[in-house]
Amino acid sequence: MRAIPLLIGWSLLGLLLGCQAGPKRGVAQVTLSPAYHPDSLGAVAFLGVARGSAAGESAQRAMEALIEEHLMAARAPFAILPRDEVERRVAAAGGRETLAAVLAYWRNDKKVDKFELMKLGGMIGAEGVFLALVDEWSQDAASGGEGLAANTRVSASLSLYSTVSGRRIWRADAAETMSSTALLKDDLVGSEQNTARAREIERRAPGAHSGDAGPAAVGFEAVGRVVAGALARALEPPR
Repeated sequence: MRAIPLLIGWSLLGLLLGCQAGPKRGVAQVTLSPAYHPDSLGAVAFLGVARGSAAGESAQRAMEALIEEHLMAARAPFAILPRDEVERRVAAAGGRETLAAVLAYWRNDKKVDKFELMKLGGMIGAEGVFLALVDEWSQDAASGGEGLAANTRVSASLSLYSTVSGRRIWRADAAETMSSTALLKDDLVGSEQNTARAREIERRAPGAHSGDAGPAAVGFEAVGRVVAGALARALEPPR
């Protein structure tokens, strides 16, 4: 009889520990509006990316391409229009100024003009639009002498706005930090496994362990790809 309460206690402890754990790699945090009904969205257009204070133009360009790539591959419950298709439809409807106004307001102020957005939706035949924001795109160097790793950090969000109401109805946030493998000099001696490991790191990043330099940082594209993939997968219904 005593085993049952004990089992329940351990189960509860496991649940509490699970709740306190951080987000898993490649998983976005999603915020839904009661107005989000994916079955009512025939097409959603991807318009582009804005950058926050901790990200520059290179971050904007890179994440714009990565997010679009992953959106096109996602099992979304509606059609997703890429930027070139949006531009084609806008040009056919004579709405270049409307698209430019929507993008300028988003990139400058991180906001949307709902009336311009609703007008754009009618022009391109889309019930919604995606707008993304790169919040962080940063990297710190490693220190080989202290055995510290180099960290690459990327965080971004993807918002879906209804072109019927002009309001945001869905949002996903994702962040990822990847560290290089930091090896002290003592770690590189004494075992065949560590020696092979060190040679592999030096092969990928020549000179990484010379002098006071630490291991080379993980590239921005690799980290950005994880974040973009998480944002796109957040649209997919459970399998």
